[in-house]
Amino acid sequence: MMLNATLGDILRNARENKKMDIRMVSKETKIIAKYIEALEKNAFEVFPSETYLMGFLKNYGQFLHINEDELIRLYRAQLISESQTPIAELTKSTSPGSIISPNFGKILQSSYLPIVLKYAGLLGLGIVMIGIAYAAWNFFQNPSFTRVSEQDAIKLEQALTNSKKIILLNKKSETIIGMNEAFHFDLEEHKIQISLLKLGKDEITVGLFPDKLNVPLSMNVAKSIFLPSAKQNISLIYKAGTNNSAKIEVGLGEKIGGQEKTAELSTEHNTFNPGELTMRMELKINISSYVETYADGKKVYSGLLVSGRDAAWTAKRSMQLHLGNADGVQISINGVPYQFKGKVVNKIFAWSRNPLDPTKYQIVVKDQM
Repeated sequence: MMLNATLGDILRNARENKKMDIRMVSKETKIIAKYIEALEKNAFEVFPSETYLMGFLKNYGQFLHINEDELIRLYRAQLISESQTPIAELTKSTSPGSIISPNFGKILQSSYLPIVLKYAGLLGLGIVMIGIAYAAWNFFQNPSFTRVSEQDAIKLEQALTNSKKIILLNKKSETIIGMNEAFHFDLEEHKIQISLLKLGKDEITVGLFPDKLNVPLSMNVAKSIFLPSAKQNISLIYKAGTNNSAKIEVGLGEKIGGQEKTAELSTEHNTFNPGELTMRMELKINISSYVETYADGKKVYSGLLVSGRDAAWTAKRSMQLHLGNADGVQISINGVPYQFKGKVVNKIFAWSRNPLDPTKYQIVVKDQM
């Protein structure tokens, strides 16, 4: 590498040696041109976060056949170099009213230095601990989707440049997308984007944005997903695939209005023997929530379920469900999806016999007071 060359110099020279301009690199790497230009100009402030910067830097380095670890080391060293300030600048008075003593430099060189550093270190540690505690409190007070990894979040950002719009005719549509490409459709005022993140022979993984959900799909198996951003259920099916693309079918469920059922499914069951009735409750936790459940009047769970977890319980006659954050939890009873508005809900699901036909039973939902 060139002596005293910056990170941007190395990237730009490697690109020019390949006889490629930024537009050509963007097309090949799927990295937005402004981010390539920012890397080559050392304009790191352009990136929304260091996570994005590091992801683009690694991808660009791989494309240019430059060692990733060396690029990261150079980036870190450059940040440190740019942040260094001579001790004279730190100790000199900046104005007549400056609170920095002219003798501060002498203090740093005296025997007081270990004491100063000790208490400065303790103060810094205290600030860090307060920051960690606040971050933990903020997570549980304002939980956010964390199911998509940092690497996949970068892929979603890149896929925006390749996103194509589809129209859901009769609430259904099929489309074909390649790796790290995306398509989108509108649900009223909401734009829903689906990106292909992983591609296998019998299974793929797609990313849903803005809900930031990772969804694995098996070949020809329908999967129902609740989108908290649009308060809507959709279904996805992986129909077919090649080495670099997948055919995906999107189906639209009914709009969730905060009441009980939202799909064209029914819990109705015909039987002459009510003893054979059972119900199965399944929860998919999209946002961390306190959960308390009872099966036939007996408590079966009480505690915090974190984002990304699934849980299920069975009962004969009834299930009671208490949620601390209902907006972020998908609920299904015997395969029928339910969604409730608000944070705290307390519901009872119970079998009820049809008074006009004693062989017909259906699950009804009531508020538990």
